[in-house]
Order: sequence, then structure tokens, then C-alpha cells
Amino acid sequence: MKLPITKIYDGANLAGATPNVIYIPVIYGGSVREMILKTDEAVAGANALFTVTKNGVNVPALSAVMLVGSKIVIISGLTTLVAQNDELVLHLSSGNVSSPLSWTLEIEDYELRGLPSRADTTVTTAALADLAVETGTVALGRSFNLLKVAVTRDAWVRLYSTSAARLADAGRADDTDIAAGTEHGLIAEFILDAATGLNWDCSPTLIGANADSPVSSNIYYSIQNRSGATGTVGATFTHLITEV
Repeated sequence: MKLPITKIYDGANLAGATPNVIYIPVIYGGSVREMILKTDEAVAGANALFTVTKNGVNVPALSAVMLVGSKIVIISGLTTLVAQNDELVLHLSSGNVSSPLSWTLEIEDYELRGLPSRADTTVTTAALADLAVETGTVALGRSFNLLKVAVTRDAWVRLYSTSAARLADAGRADDTDIAAGTEHGLIAEFILDAATGLNWDCSPTLIGANADSPVSSNIYYSIQNRSGATGTVGATFTHLITEV
């Protein structure tokens, strides 16, 4: 079965090298068979060259050139494989393109069951001294349900919708609740140790989302090693993507 996915960039006209123009997260594995780019006004001045990255790596087969005088480019006969949780990003490498710009991918052989499947995404910190903290991002989805969290040693794990929310909460002690009734941006936090166990089932499940503009699949984490010894902390998040 084939499933078309279309995302639209609707901002200022694009010129020159413009990264991260359109982002598409892959919910189901499959094979990209066709790619279509459309714009409202014909390309002028010079051909517009587009490139696509998958998980940050360029995919030459998905490069496209929209010729001067054209409003559309179609590439068929593709066999580019994608897996669940892959991230595809369209970039303008050179040329000028009017807005809005639409990007359509036709993906075949999805495991279409009507609903997406849950997935495990793992973050492993660098070696941390006891009580040291590492911050970063983990790709859990634009919006998602969090089903379970598991760590490899005693840890305090926090997830945020923005980096600003994480920064604002950095100084809070673990025995102090975050202010209720405020837009604090804390999605969830877990203090896991021998008393609680290192695995926590979220029952009921937790709802989270990225609150950046533009929105991305990045969720901002803070992980503190609380094991009493230096070492890495692995944190595995079982989640279900609810927004493409």
C-alpha cells in the first residue's frame, strides 16, 4: 500500500542555502517511491537545488532540481528505505523559490495497522560523577504519549518541552514540586532508585509535546546520576508518536 505525506512551508520566499525548510518524521517503516516539490510561482534567476537528509545524513537519491520557469519537480522510481522514527529534512542548497512550498513523499509497504506502534528510544550520558547532570535532546516526537521509562542506574530524569523551560527549572531541588498552574514546560520527571526500581510504567500514560517554534521532534532532557559512583546513565523511553 502507498501512503502520500505532504508538508507545506509557508513563510518568506526562500533564497540561497536554506537548511531545515521542511521536516517529516517517519511513523511507519517503508520505501520512498516518489517525491514531489511544488511552488506557486515559477523559479526565476537560477535553478533551485534541493537536498534531503535522513537523520542528519544526506540522501543523494532524494536530491531534486526545480528548473527556471518551472513550478514543480517529480522524482519517481525511488527505492529509499526509511524506518520508524527516522527524520527526513528538506533543504534548499541554492537558487530562489517562492512561498508556499509543498513537499510530498509517497511511501510504500508501510505496516499499516490503522495506528502507529510504540517504540523505544534510548539516551546514554557521558560518564557522570555522582550528582552530576547532563542535558540534551531526545527525539520522542512533536507530540507523544510516554508509556515507560527505564534507567541503568539510580537517576533523576526530567523531560521538558523547550530548552528555556529546562534552564528555568535547573536550580529546583528534587524535594520541591514545580509551581502548579503555571506554564512551566516540565513534561515529566522520575527519581528512580532501589526503592522505586529502575523501571517505571507510566500508568496512566503521560502526554508530551515540543513547544518550539517551528515545532520539532526534540524533547529536552536533564539526567542526574544519583548512584553514588561515577558512570554513564542509560535512559530508555517507551513512547507512541501522536503527531506527524
